[in-house]
Amino acid sequence: MSQRSKHTKSALFSAFAFISSIVVVGSLAISPSVVSASGDASIIVGDSTCDLPAADLGRGSAQNPFIINSVKSLSEIRDCNSRTFTITGASVTGNQVTFTANNQLGVGHSVSITGVTPSDFNVESARVVSANATSFTVQLAETLSATYTSDGTVNVDMDFYEMRASGNTIDLSSEANWTPIPDTRRVTINGNNHTISNLTITSNVDKVGLFAELQDSNIANINLTNVSIDQSGVARDYAGGLVGIGTRINIRNVSVQGSVVGSWRYIGLVAGVVEESNVLGSTSSGSVRASNTNAQKPERMGGLVGNTNSVNNGTSNVSDSSSSAAVEGYVMDGTTPKHGFYIGGLIGHAAGNIERTSASGNVVGGQNVGGLIGYHSCCAGVIDSTATGNVTAISNDNAPVVYVGGFMGYWGCCGGISNSSASGNVTVTSQAAGAVEKVGGFLGENSCCSGFFNNHSTGNVIVTVEEGALPRDVALVGGFVGWWRCCGSEFGSSSTGNVTVVNNSGGEVREVGGYAGEVYYEAQFIDVTSTGNVTATVTTAGMVRRVGGFVGENTGESQFVNVHSSGDVNVTNGTSVGGLMGYSSGNTQILDSSSSGNVVATFDDNEGSDLFARVGGLIGHAKRENTFRRYFDIRRTSASGNVTVTPSTGGGSATRAGGLIGEIEDTLLLQDVYVRSAVSGSSDVGGLFGAVSSAEINGNRVFPTIDANRVYIAASVTATGTNAIVDPVSNRSFVTANVSNVFDATLAGVSTNKANFVGKTTAEMTMQATFASLGYAFDGVKPVWRISSTVNGGYPTLIPRPSLTSGGSEQTPAPAPAPAACVAPAAMNVAFVNGSSRLTAKANRQIRSYVTKVKVSNCTRLNLRAYYVKNSPLATARNRVLVSALKK
Repeated sequence: MSQRSKHTKSALFSAFAFISSIVVVGSLAISPSVVSASGDASIIVGDSTCDLPAADLGRGSAQNPFIINSVKSLSEIRDCNSRTFTITGASVTGNQVTFTANNQLGVGHSVSITGVTPSDFNVESARVVSANATSFTVQLAETLSATYTSDGTVNVDMDFYEMRASGNTIDLSSEANWTPIPDTRRVTINGNNHTISNLTITSNVDKVGLFAELQDSNIANINLTNVSIDQSGVARDYAGGLVGIGTRINIRNVSVQGSVVGSWRYIGLVAGVVEESNVLGSTSSGSVRASNTNAQKPERMGGLVGNTNSVNNGTSNVSDSSSSAAVEGYVMDGTTPKHGFYIGGLIGHAAGNIERTSASGNVVGGQNVGGLIGYHSCCAGVIDSTATGNVTAISNDNAPVVYVGGFMGYWGCCGGISNSSASGNVTVTSQAAGAVEKVGGFLGENSCCSGFFNNHSTGNVIVTVEEGALPRDVALVGGFVGWWRCCGSEFGSSSTGNVTVVNNSGGEVREVGGYAGEVYYEAQFIDVTSTGNVTATVTTAGMVRRVGGFVGENTGESQFVNVHSSGDVNVTNGTSVGGLMGYSSGNTQILDSSSSGNVVATFDDNEGSDLFARVGGLIGHAKRENTFRRYFDIRRTSASGNVTVTPSTGGGSATRAGGLIGEIEDTLLLQDVYVRSAVSGSSDVGGLFGAVSSAEINGNRVFPTIDANRVYIAASVTATGTNAIVDPVSNRSFVTANVSNVFDATLAGVSTNKANFVGKTTAEMTMQATFASLGYAFDGVKPVWRISSTVNGGYPTLIPRPSLTSGGSEQTPAPAPAPAACVAPAAMNVAFVNGSSRLTAKANRQIRSYVTKVKVSNCTRLNLRAYYVKNSPLATARNRVLVSALKK
């Protein structure tokens, strides 16, 4: 037995053990001497279950279940609530009492017995342990047995039903308006994969479905086809094809096809709500909608289940299930649709584990909307699941549009999501006075410390705010996640869709990223990529702030390892814009990462003349905001996309543009970094930094310390404004001088700079020897750099690090590729001074020239042939001299 099977059985046993405890508490152990019965008594069958006619049915046990073979059979389950039995006497054996009856009572029923002499014999909630056509026996002991069945569930005193329909189908067409089977408890129904067709309900009541309510029950192997449920009218709860509400139930291998029109809350094709329950191997297709006369916004709607609820610390789990249903989460208020909450392609509101599931239907809602799940609130996990339908969220009233994702709208679990994907487009529209926040191609918001692994979003994210009476803002939009609010880690994931935000209302656009809109608190991203383009535009007096190819804003102590963004970033009237990150406020590490998309910021006449653009190839603006933000660390990282900042026609500012960072106001470590971003702006333009500025911390001006080691710049830098400030590296001298930092003076057109970088010609910048002599690691145990005339324009490039998610480490680089074919200089003879181990001056010059040529040509083998007499002490000495010369 697998570990998972053990856990499943244990959890189910606990649930049904609870049921058992309810049955036995308060039972009376009656002494045989006390019991004597005569005359008639009424028996009220409890728990809403009863026997079916003895002529049609056998015993209600697992071995001999009741048979459901017709509409009449289903109706009798429903109608047996108040059936009365007549008894004529009782006999006692130990702590069991047997009554004579005029009809069969099924095993497992809970009964109340009244009217039997003597008067003190009044048993509440006794259980029937045996029965036949003329008598039944109730158990009065404190113990009841619980046994495992072959499917791993636990059944305690249950009634068993089995479908044996003729022609494999029970057609409910004759029931023009089916009355749901009410309040059914402790039953197991095996449908044998038979079909119930044409279930029709047109009643504006709570709890509609084949069953109104199920408790402590198992339903398996049933197909419902051509379901038509319409709960329209005043706002009501609980609508599902199989059941309105289920508590502590197992639904296994059930399919529902058709239409469910709920009224207000808890709407799904299979179930409206399941609490502390399991849904396994089940499917749904068709549509789920809402309609009520109150214009009350619908809540908790899902293609499979509206709400999987958590009660008494128990969760509801869904596995191996799917839905292709369209989910339309809105109601009409006259001619205006009002969009609702907690709307999902599979589940509207979830609390429990979700495993191996999928949803392919399109989903429409207003808040907490997701392609698979609208809102997940409890500690659990989601694995191996997909959402392929398009997700649309609309606000046409004063409500905001918030928590919208291609996979999930809101994640509030301290669990994790792994091996899952979303491929549908996410489209958000604000048509009235509602703002838009927390929108992502995969997830709207991650609000709990979780671990994510190998998740992918491929759909586009499109947000449009239409013109209206009031300006509205758009914030926290990402190709994968809108707002990464809490601590946690993301491994091996990606987003590939484009992110487009257009605000026509006069409001702002903030925190927009190709992967994440904002990373708020102590996050870690490892082996993560974003490749989609990012576009953010305001068409009136609004502004765009904090936009990045990977993340718009990072405000936490976060780490980005092997993170890469390659999409272009285009903003109109924007500030703090970067190829990887728009804005960051310190205590941040960026390791083994890159940005390669172009960054373009354009200004029109609506922006103010005092605006600083702060646009960078890697980061737009890095700022130390308080004393707790102490470092910014960038290592083995590159920026290669062009940076272009175009001022408005009215001459407004478009300043502080840098190949790496637009403006830095923070302590910074740079190590093994290169920049190949051509930079153009009006003023304060630099190949590395556009501006290096002091920050105000607790009322004091603090000048940054920038420690740069093995940093090179190879790009043109252009300033277009009047009295422009431009430098090939930086417009401040706060960078610690280090001879390992170089720039391409040929491209820059100048040989000096304010940041003390060393100028080299293009020819020198494309020679390995230039960089090797400055300490750049091309060889050895931990090589960092490599060079090839056919890669990166002939300039050095960084060796990619291995994926940490596949067993690598941050300290272990990937193996360098095989070197290009090496055409080494011809072998040479070197001459020694006669009778000594000393090389001649000419030989020394030959060796130096030879080694230089070999290294530049990527050759790793030195083919020297020394001139000496073999097998002599002098020959050995001369060999040592040769080795020493080569090491130099």
